[in-house]
Amino acid sequence: MVNATAPLGGIEALIDRFEEAGHDNGQGDKCWFARDLQALLGYKKWEDFEGVIRRAETACQNAGHNPADHFQEVFPSARKNPEGGRPAKNYELSRYASYLIAQNASSRLKAVAFAQTYFAIQTRRQELADRDGVDFDTLSENQKRLYLRNQVVAENKRLASAAMAAGVHTGKDFGKFQNRGYQGLYGVRGVEEIKDYKRLPTKANILDHMGSTELAANLFRSRSRPR
Repeated sequence: MVNATAPLGGIEALIDRFEEAGHDNGQGDKCWFARDLQALLGYKKWEDFEGVIRRAETACQNAGHNPADHFQEVFPSARKNPEGGRPAKNYELSRYASYLIAQNASSRLKAVAFAQTYFAIQTRRQELADRDGVDFDTLSENQKRLYLRNQVVAENKRLASAAMAAGVHTGKDFGKFQNRGYQGLYGVRGVEEIKDYKRLPTKANILDHMGSTELAANLFRSRSRPR
């Protein structure tokens, strides 16, 4: 997901960019304007991005949700047409709508991969909140790290069991299997390269040296594999 030349801190920078672009919808969650999301995803033409919105609306309907609840056409004053006349077309997008747009955007754009990671992380956090009653906004960074660290450990155990059932033996084979997962998230960097980048001791567990955002990304990585 993160391209090969991106620093590990790119995940945190990604979170900041998307958080700053979003605004409170008045119901305790964030939403985004489509024009802002267009720029964040790297689309130069609104006409091209509208096609992505249409596909996302179809995906929303196919999933059994009413697109009108997530894609609301608006004309905010900050986005008026500078040439006069009718304001530029825009949409206010729920978090779910933004997630669907990221999933339906062009994978050729590097920013799209970052967006998919961002919305997947936030969706995963919401799932945990709904399931376990965990309000991440009220937790300290250390509490978030501990909770997510335990979740990652549990997922790694599940992956080990699934790998064994599929004929992948523990030890070197499973190590290679895990390393591929890290390379998928961090570009070409596997476990050892991540340790070198963070200047960690050879025997260090890299999970013990991750912030909550990076742990959430790794939890998404683990849960994204076939069950």
